[in-house]
Amino acid sequence: MSNLSGLHAIMAGSGKPYAAITTISQQMLMKLHQGVLYNLIGAQLELSDDEIRGILNRLLDYCLIEPHGNSYRPTFFIANAAEVQRIVRHAQEIGRIFANQLIRNWNLLEALFNQLSLCKAGAFADYAFILVGDRLLDIGLLYTLMDNQDLMPPAPKRPSPDAPDAHYYFWMIEGMEDQLGKYGQNQMTLQWSNWFLITFGQYHIQGEPNHERNLLHQRAKAMLEQADSPESLSQQLGIHLIEPDDSTLWTKGIHPHIDTIIQTYKQQETSIRDLYSSLHASHYARHGFAEFFCWYDHLAYSAAIDTLIETKHISLPEQCFASAIWHEPN
Repeated sequence: MSNLSGLHAIMAGSGKPYAAITTISQQMLMKLHQGVLYNLIGAQLELSDDEIRGILNRLLDYCLIEPHGNSYRPTFFIANAAEVQRIVRHAQEIGRIFANQLIRNWNLLEALFNQLSLCKAGAFADYAFILVGDRLLDIGLLYTLMDNQDLMPPAPKRPSPDAPDAHYYFWMIEGMEDQLGKYGQNQMTLQWSNWFLITFGQYHIQGEPNHERNLLHQRAKAMLEQADSPESLSQQLGIHLIEPDDSTLWTKGIHPHIDTIIQTYKQQETSIRDLYSSLHASHYARHGFAEFFCWYDHLAYSAAIDTLIETKHISLPEQCFASAIWHEPN
């Protein structure tokens, strides 16, 4: 979620924090992050006492702030513009290491691709954006980090009136929207067991929402009632269906490559933790490192994808996203 002020917030997990996030509440959160007392924020943002109290109560209801002394402070990770620049540079260096590791073993990934029935439909470079970018660098790596828990402990509980069981990471930055992480996956659960519509790519293009990506999800919702199988839905939408045998083989086959990236993270852990310790949020955010690292990982793997696109190992789709009907292995 974003606004024109240069403050951007995003979640990873299950919850509904955006109900409490507005342009004004983001500005207030940044003031609280900076240590400004809540009773001084009204004059700075030209808000009445009642308006300030209403926003604070909303943020408290969503567990996004907590009392601290005679004021409040955020309960999640926030970075200002100068910090964002440092973090992005650091993550981009790590992302390029990831890309070079994958390039050195690209023949193994291509050999794995050639075992899939999907290989009959086109070249590896044309499918690597979703198979490597999404399933390996994004989702595969993220799930492994969550299982490992060393760098990314479980998402904290953040109950709210409309989501009492919410668990999610949340972070807000001052900067450009792409600095939240350039690429990401959306998935729509389908009515057939373990089947999903997945899209992967850029959420925004030159500051505008990726309209074609959003339109695909809208079309899929409209067509779900008419489709009687994953195959028929893929035909109606004009997108590829990745067979269960293919998704299972690919998911298992990329484990060694994910493990190599995890080892790089472990080798760089001291540097990453030192970077975090230099950030203002590290002094108060109870779950800050996990949220910082979840964001950091999005920056690093996005940089890896950009490098693989530059080296022609991955073809960037014309509309800056790829899609598939995907069967998630058990």
